[in-house]
Amino acid sequence: MKKKKKTETKTKLNTSVNIIQIAHQLFMDKGYANVSTRMIAKECGLTQPALYHHYPNKVSIYLAVLQTDLKKTEEAIQSIFARNESIRDALLEMTIYILLNRPKNLGQINSDMKLHMDKEQQLTIRKYWTDAYLSPIEQLLKESSLHAHLIEDPYHLTKLAHVYLGMVHQQLPEMDRLTNVDEHVARDRAEFLVTVYLDGILSKKD
Repeated sequence: MKKKKKTETKTKLNTSVNIIQIAHQLFMDKGYANVSTRMIAKECGLTQPALYHHYPNKVSIYLAVLQTDLKKTEEAIQSIFARNESIRDALLEMTIYILLNRPKNLGQINSDMKLHMDKEQQLTIRKYWTDAYLSPIEQLLKESSLHAHLIEDPYHLTKLAHVYLGMVHQQLPEMDRLTNVDEHVARDRAEFLVTVYLDGILSKKD
């Protein structure tokens, strides 16, 4: 009996993972408004009632897709920060990771949020994003040798983290336009961003 229950749980988990993977591709390719639960069910080889057994509606599937993506990013960034002792090395490797694994159709995601998500759902997505990107950078800055006045107020830490993420995200549309983005290209961009962020643009003699 216990073995049967374990097998059923595993099957349900595998089906959920498959739904998320297929729905991810559909949402990214077509946008939220152009994807239906009927379409997702068909691509997954399921009936709509079977799909609803895992997720009650389209919004819940969309939130699960974003949560899965951002959780993967959060774990990757946390791992990068854990194995790099200096803030420069940690930011460099994190930036390379983001540029090489950049969210596809970021503009589409933002548009979907504003048009189709209520305030509570937008706040949920914002929390996923904060946990994945913002909080790890805030913690890195807090543990680094920055000027005391820059980190004495949590608001300052948040703004500093936002500034850097803004610099990185500005690169994403341009990276998408490039024919080929390999680690060498990503590293060059990352080194430029880290240097400007940590060292500024004025020479020491100035």
